[in-house]
Amino acid sequence: MWVFGYGSLMWDGWESAHGCLRREKAVLNGFSRCFGHLSVHNWGSSDAPCPTLSLRSGGRCVGLAFEFPDTEHERIVRSLRDREGAHFCIEPHPVTLDAGPTVMAYVARPREEPPVADHETLERYARFAARAVGRNGRCRDYVERAHEALVALGIHDPEVESFWQRVSACLGQSDEEG
Repeated sequence: MWVFGYGSLMWDGWESAHGCLRREKAVLNGFSRCFGHLSVHNWGSSDAPCPTLSLRSGGRCVGLAFEFPDTEHERIVRSLRDREGAHFCIEPHPVTLDAGPTVMAYVARPREEPPVADHETLERYARFAARAVGRNGRCRDYVERAHEALVALGIHDPEVESFWQRVSACLGQSDEEG
């Protein structure tokens, strides 16, 4: 069985704890990565929600596909549901592996289509990200790790790159003000 990761699954070591057999760069067509989910527990709070990665219909998303033993199917899907929460559904979608074949992989995607954020909304989200903290840590660390993981894999994602630049600018402003 396969799982497709496009956000924190790519960098937080989740697959190691679940007996991953291999990981490979892959493409999910029909969706693109966006900062479309506001975390109020794991990476933020209700006062300062953390924009985390989600999927929006359209385009293509390059991420990582993780292969697990078929015998672990039920446990892996249950773990993904617990991890992603009620706002996401876990569904199989075809992904094309870097090596060439297309496989069915489980993908966590939002139950509701994330709205397209305008410039003002992205600026507000960046200010949230610069100061938000949740039970898993600081939002700015989440955004930075997502950006670094993509860069390390040679994946160019303008949405993540642009948002990390916005967050970095907010961090620079707060340093100057402090």
